[in-house]
Amino acid sequence: MKKQFLSLATACLLVAASASAQVEADLTIKHGTVAPTIDGDPSDAVWALIDPVPVEKQFTTDPEASVTAFFKMFYTDDFLYLLVDVTDDVHYPLWKNPNDAKQNYLYDKVEVYFDVNDNLKDGGSPAHNGANTPPINPGHAQLAFDFDDEAQYGAGSILPSDVVYNFLSDQVLVAYNYKTGDQNSYVIEYEFPLEAFINDRDEALSMEAFKALPQGMGFDLTVVDNDNDGNGRKRTVWMSADAEAYQSMDGCGVVVFGDEELPAGSGIGMLDADVITCYPNPVTETLMVNGDFDGITLTNLAGQQVKHVAGTQVDVADLSAGLYIVQAYKDGVCKGVAKITKE
Repeated sequence: MKKQFLSLATACLLVAASASAQVEADLTIKHGTVAPTIDGDPSDAVWALIDPVPVEKQFTTDPEASVTAFFKMFYTDDFLYLLVDVTDDVHYPLWKNPNDAKQNYLYDKVEVYFDVNDNLKDGGSPAHNGANTPPINPGHAQLAFDFDDEAQYGAGSILPSDVVYNFLSDQVLVAYNYKTGDQNSYVIEYEFPLEAFINDRDEALSMEAFKALPQGMGFDLTVVDNDNDGNGRKRTVWMSADAEAYQSMDGCGVVVFGDEELPAGSGIGMLDADVITCYPNPVTETLMVNGDFDGITLTNLAGQQVKHVAGTQVDVADLSAGLYIVQAYKDGVCKGVAKITKE
């Protein structure tokens, strides 16, 4: 059947349902206008504007994982963006033991899960109905690609087709790289086309449809950790620690597409800026910016400039408590960006 976009009438009904029911969100994501470059490098200015979400629940039946991880997420009119940051002591992906391809799920990887149906408690999942035979439960998807050989780290973006269950195959732009100076830890960036998501009515979702989901979007993230120590995989998850999201997504988290906009400072003037270090953070009185800069600007989350000083030291004692965006300039050009908390 040809996939149909949500009709105006359907969208209106969904908006009404959303307005009448209070969605209990585990995460509300913001809308942005500037896309990151999908290259496995987290230094894009927009990522500095988004709070990290810890992935720290140990899967109950596994030995304890030796990773720390977080993700960041936001959306634009056409795409959902996801960044996953994993700090590991031993990176052991499948390409280090390629003869075990039939058990690729045991090796270091990140598994991402989505449920875009109206009912998130339907027992559904991206598994082949638990029997490894089609059909997959409609409206659910998993993306759990295998890391390629070492040459692919930092080599640019790919469109994974391996270990992708349901509608995301060959549609998601992905790139990954080692973290600076650490070939056991890594960052993955994803770009998901919103219209690639198909619900159980065979409808492709637009941004408006995502915002109108009556129970939000089901989402979970699993970091698989294999230390090549004979203990197999150990998993850290965002939400569903007692049941595999692959078998049932009922225990996964809920993500709501919020109305809040990312600050205006995430626009053109910051596209070429790197993430910088500021200290102390949180700060109460004097903020120091690390680097060779000749001017500092602070902007609140409404996009209003609240400070502009020469040098790299800023008195913030008079500012209200909250989050601020720091932009560092050199010769009139924004060269660095960070997010700070004023207490």
